[in-house]
Amino acid sequence: AEARLKRACAQAFRAEARAAAVGFGVVVLPGFNDGGYYARWWVWTALGLAALTALQLILGRRAGFGPLEWISMAAFGALVLWVLLSASWGVPGTEAMGEAGRGLMYLVGLVAFLLAVQAGALRAFLEGILAGIVVLISYGLYDRFARAHIPDPYQGSLLVEPVGYANALGVLAAIGVLLGVGMLRGERPPSAAHPGDGVLDPAAR
Repeated sequence: AEARLKRACAQAFRAEARAAAVGFGVVVLPGFNDGGYYARWWVWTALGLAALTALQLILGRRAGFGPLEWISMAAFGALVLWVLLSASWGVPGTEAMGEAGRGLMYLVGLVAFLLAVQAGALRAFLEGILAGIVVLISYGLYDRFARAHIPDPYQGSLLVEPVGYANALGVLAAIGVLLGVGMLRGERPPSAAHPGDGVLDPAAR
């Protein structure tokens, strides 16, 4: 019984560490690359998420997707297809192909999330996101106060680094505050309901 308990604790720790790393990575990596704004980063992000998905499958982490998971993936897939088809009737020179690529990145990210983040490790995933936000905000403050500040020609003296856009950094800070307050109060944010609760196979972990 003690050995089984130790194995269960070790599995839970690995699941939480994996979830925290995923949450941290999906915030910090795009954040230090202009907030993932440019299309070239969509490609690299999609490839990274696809590699994460493939790794989960290679390691044998199966997921018995339920109706909500299939509906979510089908909705993302339909959106990507619709955006792609819109290139046939849209205004020439618009970014239908690029937006379809970004949508595909979101779809791959959803699949990676469902495979890599176990339902019981959701709090660790959110903690990883919070840690990533803290890193980005801290870097922005360091960049402002520890270096010679040159006002941005478009955003002036607003805090913009490392994501490159003041409003985006403000949104990240607000999300971080909400996550931090919710965790300190020991409450799970309503938006934290995992679509795969009770669906992922614990034995595969």
